[in-house]
Amino acid sequence: MIYYALQNANSSVIAVTGTATLLKSLLDTAGSVTHVFPDSLNGVDLYVEDGDIRVLFDDQTPTASKGILLKKGVYYHFRHVDLFKMRLIRTGSSNVAVGVQIGFSSPEEITTSSNVAFASELQAGEDLTNDVIKVEQRFSYNYISTATTTQVKSGAGFLHAIVVGETAAGSIKVIDNTSGTTTNLGELKASIVEGTYVFNCSFATGLRIVTAAASKITVIYR
Repeated sequence: MIYYALQNANSSVIAVTGTATLLKSLLDTAGSVTHVFPDSLNGVDLYVEDGDIRVLFDDQTPTASKGILLKKGVYYHFRHVDLFKMRLIRTGSSNVAVGVQIGFSSPEEITTSSNVAFASELQAGEDLTNDVIKVEQRFSYNYISTATTTQVKSGAGFLHAIVVGETAAGSIKVIDNTSGTTTNLGELKASIVEGTYVFNCSFATGLRIVTAAASKITVIYR
């Protein structure tokens, strides 16, 4: 597109209101001037900054729910359209700032749009201040305090750790199965001291814990 200069910089950002308004009128209001445009203008770039809007190009009147929806945070490049019949309206309750450039479309150009990252819509967990993604590990737990066999989980899963709350009175067998007492993941021996014993390993069939005596342990898994 060959750009056509607006009369001042203020005109480059219009405020789309709750009333469907011609683009030219919005440009005039933003720049506090009366633009005189050549009839051959037929291209416009819009960057929808802080809210959704709707637009129609055929001199019809869009509403908050009718018309072409233009989404917040997207650049739109409209080509070979009638700018002088283009009306815009916001979809929400607050005016929407829209960046505007107008001009003359080249014969080969087509209408396009492109998404851009918008700070308030970044994915959950993104730390904008430190520019990192925060990852939180979440686990279930099972508290065991007696000499017993506990099927903590059936099916595949992940064993993060076993927390021993007091010196173990007996051995603690860790088994990948839903039956039996044969140790195949690991075993914490009798008299093992208080602390967190990290496994960080997957199991395929199930997670089964056999405590030989009354020991206060917490199994952390998912």
